Amino acid sequence: MTTRDMSGAEPMQVLTLTDGTKPKRKENTPANRIKELQAKRDITDKEKKELRRLKSEEMCELLGRGC
Repeated sequence: MTTRDMSGAEPMQVLTLTDGTKPKRKENTPANRIKELQAKRDITDKEKKELRRLKSEEMCELLGRGC
């Protein structure tokens, strides 16, 4: 075998193949929204009401009651 001079070689191209789907995003669940609101420092009155509502709905589900 002989060694070849690489000075005249063409640059290598890289091709990445994907299946065409986008990466999955987190599901927009009430539990995720509760965590998001709790992580915020300054929440508006509207967000406070939403947080209370989401917490009460979650508690109803945990207790097995329909509120």
